[in-house]
Amino acid sequence: IFDLPPDRIRQECFAEGKFSMLKPAIDHARAYQEGYGVCAVSKNYALEAAQKHPVFWGLPEVRGIENCMPEDERIIFPTDDAAAYLERRRSAKRFIQKEYGLREDADARLFVFVGRWVKQKGMDYIADVAPWMLRTYKDAQLIMIGPIGDSYGTYAHEKMRSLKKADAFADRLFVHAGFLR
Repeated sequence: IFDLPPDRIRQECFAEGKFSMLKPAIDHARAYQEGYGVCAVSKNYALEAAQKHPVFWGLPEVRGIENCMPEDERIIFPTDDAAAYLERRRSAKRFIQKEYGLREDADARLFVFVGRWVKQKGMDYIADVAPWMLRTYKDAQLIMIGPIGDSYGTYAHEKMRSLKKADAFADRLFVHAGFLR
C-alpha cells in the first residue's frame, strides 16, 4: 500500500487480526485530537459502531451527523393554493404508477424506498414485512430501488424478487436492485 513497508502496515493497519484502513485514522484522532473529531453518517450508525467495533472503544465520543440535505439542493415548491398542490401530488402519483408499471389508482398508498440495500437502512425488515403489507392492505403499492450493498441487501433482493415472480402483486410492486437512468 503506497510503498509502505509490510511491517509498518501490519503494525498500524491491523485491528482484531484484520486489515483496517479505519485504525490509522482513529489512531490519528487519538494522538492529535484527543480522540475527538470522529463522526459517522448518522446517530444510529455512530452508536452501533461505537459499541460494535473495538477500534472505537475508549474514544471520548463518536458522533453521528444529521445527514441533512444541503439547502442549495432542496427543491423549492411554488407557494400556490392547496388545490394546486393536491393536483401536483395526484399528477406525480399517476406518473410514478405509470412509469413503474403499477396499477393507476388515485387512492393507493404509495411506499417508496430509494437507497442502498444494506442492514443500516433496514432492508431485511422491509423485505420481511412486504408480503404481509401487500396482502393486508389492498391499496398499498411498494417501489424499491437501489444497489445491493451487503448480505442483508442480497437477502432483501432475493425475497423481493421471488415476491415479484409470484405475480400476486405484479401491479403493486416494483423492484430494481441497482441504479436507474
